[in-house]
Amino acid sequence: KHSILQKLLIPMLVLVALESVIFLLVFLGNNTIDQVNDNAYSVLNSEVSSRRDELQRTMVNKWANLENFESVMQECQTLYRDFLEEKRTNPDAVLQISDQVGSSLLTLLRTSSSTGAFVVIGGEAEQEGEYPAWYLRDQDPQTFSLKNDDILVEFGSSDLSKKLNLALDSFWSPRMRLDQASDNSRFYYKTVAAVKNYPQLEAKELGYWSLPFDMFGNNQKVITYTMPLIDDQGNAFGVIGIEV
Repeated sequence: KHSILQKLLIPMLVLVALESVIFLLVFLGNNTIDQVNDNAYSVLNSEVSSRRDELQRTMVNKWANLENFESVMQECQTLYRDFLEEKRTNPDAVLQISDQVGSSLLTLLRTSSSTGAFVVIGGEAEQEGEYPAWYLRDQDPQTFSLKNDDILVEFGSSDLSKKLNLALDSFWSPRMRLDQASDNSRFYYKTVAAVKNYPQLEAKELGYWSLPFDMFGNNQKVITYTMPLIDDQGNAFGVIGIEV
């Protein structure tokens, strides 16, 4: 029995070894490894290109779509114009984000499919301080709730939050702090400065994409797209933007 087993097993092992050697020689001789690597890179490049194209379409058609911003910008201009008119008769008047601006920004957040939308009114904000703002955040813009219980208020009036049935985030503050020396405020100052640097351009031509930064100091980096809010005299009085 052992003799028969050996006679059958040894040739089989030799045959398997010979086939393995032949396969290895063919594999190496035809540059199969290089072809496999090339195919892997090609698939990866195709996926990256597809994702890039999708991201570019979203940036242009949703995040930076001017039509989504227009109504909020008009409401902000009306708000600021009324505020300046009131200030002529009442020097102590304080600008408050209106219900119209609040609801329009909520619509912007929904239509842009972004994770955040905001308005900050601080003029040139030459001095460090806290300025009127309305900042909404939606951590999952792909889902929608009619009750708006998926949206949190980061900055803004608590009274306005109640009117719109919006919850306050744990980091909530009634106003936004701006500081020229802080990287977290660069999105504001870069956008406002563009109005002075390029007075011949319209607000829609002065959009600014920021680099990733930690706006809230909670280790969650965001990218913002902002446009300036310009008054009747051509001066910037604030910014409007979205975050992703």
